Amino acid sequence: MNWTIRSRPRSSASLWCSVILAGAALAGCGPAGEEGNQPQQSGNLQQQIKRQETASEMTAGHSPSKEIPASAAFQSTGAVEGSVRFKGDRLPTSTIVPVGADPQYCGHEQSLEDCIVDPETRGLRHVIVHLSGNNLEIWEGAQPGHLLLDNKNCRFEPHAAVLAAGSILELRNSDPVLHTVHAYFAGSFNIALAPGGGNNVKRRLGKPGLIQLRCDAHGWMNAFIRVDRHPFHAVTDARGTFKIPDVPPGKYVLEAWHERFGPKQMEIEVQAGKTVQVNLIHGE
Repeated sequence: MNWTIRSRPRSSASLWCSVILAGAALAGCGPAGEEGNQPQQSGNLQQQIKRQETASEMTAGHSPSKEIPASAAFQSTGAVEGSVRFKGDRLPTSTIVPVGADPQYCGHEQSLEDCIVDPETRGLRHVIVHLSGNNLEIWEGAQPGHLLLDNKNCRFEPHAAVLAAGSILELRNSDPVLHTVHAYFAGSFNIALAPGGGNNVKRRLGKPGLIQLRCDAHGWMNAFIRVDRHPFHAVTDARGTFKIPDVPPGKYVLEAWHERFGPKQMEIEVQAGKTVQVNLIHGE
């Protein structure tokens, strides 16, 4: 993997990956177990999330620009934008698993949505990007948000998201079958949702870190939420691009984390009135 960084003056159909259950060419893509009961947690994914949390804790204490206090009112800010893409003749694909539970509604196969690549831009969707350093670990005043996580068509929607600490996560089940929302790592709850969408449940997310959400009834259902004390984070879109606006000037560690390919870190420097361009490339 390599990357390029440059600064410039500030200016004003995803390919749903096909079935690869055996012989997956990309590292980190192993076959999934038969559904019906909750499959075992992926050891690789557990290690990736643990490394991601450890790296975040380490970089949280790294504050290269101590002269810039957190939560200060800056007269001029910068931005960070970029993309995560693949290079090579063969694009990676998402894992497809057989369905054992509720096939009459969920179908006979489901995607783990663990690798969605745009065929035109070769951009990777659902990469969680966040900044650390420059006193962001003690940032105050980030506006809490609200996220509706829907159990719809036997998937979590959205699949990946970012929120400020103190935000409200609202859980809904729009399907005619029972779902659960089981939170791991930075989250700790397990909620059963009756069919039909009539009884939404809300939870406040106060602990920074990465949360994995799973459904105990349908093991292919996964979602990921990154919670930070600050608002300087983003998720890559269907074309593999992201943008983090209104970043105070200073030096930071940028981390881009993906559920299958793990975290990648790099140091960047944001200048007032300029945009740092970050281009991450997999597949070389």
